[in-house]
This record gives sequence, structure tokens and C-alpha cells, in this order.
Amino acid sequence: MSKKGTTSTLLELRKAGFKIAVYSNLARPYAAPVMALLPVTLDACIWSFEVRAIKPEPIIYSSVSDALNIAPSKILFVGDTLLADYIGPQSIGMRSVHLNRKNTPSTNSTINSLAELVKN
Repeated sequence: MSKKGTTSTLLELRKAGFKIAVYSNLARPYAAPVMALLPVTLDACIWSFEVRAIKPEPIIYSSVSDALNIAPSKILFVGDTLLADYIGPQSIGMRSVHLNRKNTPSTNSTINSLAELVKN
């Protein structure tokens, strides 16, 4: 998905009243550049270097839930790594969707672009 598509999807989700959080395993030097690219202010941003853990460790997903002050069962975790972003969040009761941009065999809960989150 293009940056433009990501931007419009995030803006639509925000307009619809959804909280938006980012969790990343990126190293500290990449945090500020990533934040500068985002078109919306995040409700939470969890970095592995701050939590001192990486996906798929359960504390990561708990950190997202705690930061948003939302029960795990009310969160939809979206990411492009099957284990870390799809299976991992389910370990604490989150719903998850695998972002499969390459359209390779995946799960029943697969989207091929972030824009699919705002369809319907």
C-alpha cells in the first residue's frame, strides 16, 4: 500500500473515532523518523526498546492494552508478520488481522491493504 493509502486509512479511522496505536520492534534511532511520517497523533506508541521485549512476547500486547486503557478483547491488532502480529496478540485475547500485502497463503483473517479496514 502506498503512503497515500496508509494516510487516508489512518485519517478515516481517526475520524470514525477509533484509537490508534503503533507497536514496533524498531530500534531507537528509527522511532523519531517513523513518528514524523504518521499523519495522525497516536493514542499510544509502544517501542520494543522501551518495553525491553519484542513481539511475540505477551508483555508487548499487554503494554498496548494498558497504554490505550482498553481491554485486549476490544483491540484489533493489525500487522504483516504472521507470528508476531496475528498469532501473538491472540495469546492475550486480542483480535488480530494479518496484513498480507504479498497475497501469499495466510489465515482466514487476512487483508491485503490497510484500506480494507475502512471498507463497509
